[in-house]
Amino acid sequence: MVLFAVTAAAYAQIPSIDWDKNKVEILQHYRALVQIDSTAGNETRVVEYLKKVLEAEGIPTRTFALDPNRANVVARLKGNGSKRPLLILAHTDVVGVQREKWPVDPFGAVMKDGYIWGRAAGTTSRFSRRTLQPCCC
Repeated sequence: MVLFAVTAAAYAQIPSIDWDKNKVEILQHYRALVQIDSTAGNETRVVEYLKKVLEAEGIPTRTFALDPNRANVVARLKGNGSKRPLLILAHTDVVGVQREKWPVDPFGAVMKDGYIWGRAAGTTSRFSRRTLQPCCC
């Protein structure tokens, strides 16, 4: 019974996310990232977008790049040491695209048939957009 009370109290302190309330903003970020042509050599375009969004939320960022067109961004939320750290890692590039084989613009983030169409719209290479949901929406 004591364990249940402690567990229930711990869960009560976790803020819940109102996904419906944040749906418009989540969709906006999702589509904005799909619209960025981040084929190999253009990754910095995504990094610039992520930096802007994260810093607008007060989350400090640092950029690292051996090649200025292929940058990486690191954002850190410092804790107080009471819990284990969490690392969220994603890549920002997508493989090349043959536009003539697409029924829509592959970087258009077109809403069609209840889906968002675009290069890597449904893959982990766009994991970056998912990382924005819990921290920035």
